[in-house]
Amino acid sequence: MKKLLEFVKPLLLVIFGSLMFLMYLDVIDPNAEAKVLMTGIFGVVFALYYISVGILNMTFGNKLDKNAKNVFDMLNVGLFAFLFLYETIVNITDYVDGMSGSGWIINIASILASAALIVFVVLAKTSKKETLDRLALLFAVIFAVMMVLRITFTPAGGSVPLFGIVLNQVVLYALFAIVMFGVVKVEEAE
Repeated sequence: MKKLLEFVKPLLLVIFGSLMFLMYLDVIDPNAEAKVLMTGIFGVVFALYYISVGILNMTFGNKLDKNAKNVFDMLNVGLFAFLFLYETIVNITDYVDGMSGSGWIINIASILASAALIVFVVLAKTSKKETLDRLALLFAVIFAVMMVLRITFTPAGGSVPLFGIVLNQVVLYALFAIVMFGVVKVEEAE
């Protein structure tokens, strides 16, 4: 299973980056507000990163140094979590006047989950303590729940009808979840 994951991970990064590139390229509009334009620029730049890292991993695979792989793993999770965090802050500033209680809870929890995921993935990858690996896994699960809530609720807190769910977003979040859980794993000590 581990060999299969090592083979598929670069392909998933390329597919994830390509889908992300197409989604965020659509957001870039010179006439848009600065925060929307920045979201598109962040998304496109991060997507190009994911595509290039996927190609790099396909090309060099096992020849990459373990420390380089750890840095790429931290960036793979951290960049998307940062983008998720940034989009959540933009949502809060856009809907601050009309946000319901559930909207506030989801958005604040998304901010906390994104920040915690970034911190604990970096700590887990730089330190070989099993406790930090477990905490990173816990916050990865919480972050995955926040992605599901982002899909099923509007930024203001209203529920999204079944036919209102954006399929591209579902696929993007699912691919990221696979990448994230491939990076955040607990190695059992012997």
